[in-house]
Formats: sequence, C-alpha cells, structure tokens
Amino acid sequence: MNLQSNIELRLERRVLKNNVAAITPLEVVSCVELRGRLVCANRAEAATIERHLPRHIELTSAEPGCLLFEVRPTGDPLVWTVAEKFAGQEAFAAHQTRVADSEWGRATAGIKREYKVSSDGREPAAVVPDELEQS
Repeated sequence: MNLQSNIELRLERRVLKNNVAAITPLEVVSCVELRGRLVCANRAEAATIERHLPRHIELTSAEPGCLLFEVRPTGDPLVWTVAEKFAGQEAFAAHQTRVADSEWGRATAGIKREYKVSSDGREPAAVVPDELEQS
C-alpha cells in the first residue's frame, strides 16, 4: 500500500456546451492518517478481534470521509496492523467518536493499541492514547 499524498483534491465534472466536459476543483482536503498495531495479550483477545472485525470494517468503510481502512493480521497471531485514512480532521474525529460507542469499541476496549496519527504529510504528532481502555 503506497499512499503518496495526504492531500485529497475533490473534483467536479461538468458538461459544458457541445458536450465538452470540464473538471474543476471543488475543494482541497487535508487528510488524516492513522498507522499502527492492535496487540493482543492472549488468544482470547485475538478471538474477540476476529469475531468483531468484519462488522467494524463494514461500518467504518461506509463512514463519510473514510478513504482507507485496513486491519490485517501479521505473522504473529496476536498482532494486527491498522491503516486508516480520512478526508480531514472532522471525518477522523467523527470516526473516533463512533468507534468509542460501538460494539467493536466495547468488545476491544482492553486490547492494546499502538497508533500514530499524521496529517498533511507531516510525521505523527502524537500517539493516539488507548481512549477505549479509559472508558
């Protein structure tokens, strides 16, 4: 997976006279990316991820502003890689809010998360805290 730009240009296609199409920019959106890992302490936690992950992916992928959402197993059966990309801080914040109050959020609250967030191509400003563990 190669995400070269954290700037998403939204375009509008318009048909002008004589069926000539023109594409004009609507807006430029600074994207927010999250990268990291879910790290399970034991097989029971891993089973929880496996049980709840399909629905979590389905719901997240359908969120407005979700450009990329991948959670993939690694060679270690207790670790998954996570990659997210959202069209702007507002979409990312809405995702975080939805997840915190979701079935996935409740079921996986105790599972360790090692996430870093970046936007506009900058290095991650901070590690995302395990907010779900504090709930």
